Amino acid sequence: MQAQLTEWLQEAATAFQKVPGSAVLIRYVRSSYQNDPVRSAIELVLVIFFVRYLLAPSYSTSKGNYVKLTEDEIDELVDEWVPEPLVARQTALEEAETEKLPILVG
Repeated sequence: MQAQLTEWLQEAATAFQKVPGSAVLIRYVRSSYQNDPVRSAIELVLVIFFVRYLLAPSYSTSKGNYVKLTEDEIDELVDEWVPEPLVARQTALEEAETEKLPILVG
């Protein structure tokens, strides 16, 4: 089992070294790990998250997962709709303060 794992890791390392720019990446990781191993761990987590994000399937919001309504149902909903105020009614204290504010004309 250990011999098989060692052989597999050796093949992976050989294949990785054939990738252009891999020597630069290896040099960067070695120098970064010597200077700050915690930073290297954080960078590894970020790279894994980035790859996972790129490989995740995209979800479309226009697949038709909405309720189809007839024209009568739409008209009924529009008639029943009552808009809510954007701002709450002023209290007596707020009204008194508003009355004292100066009004600029011009």
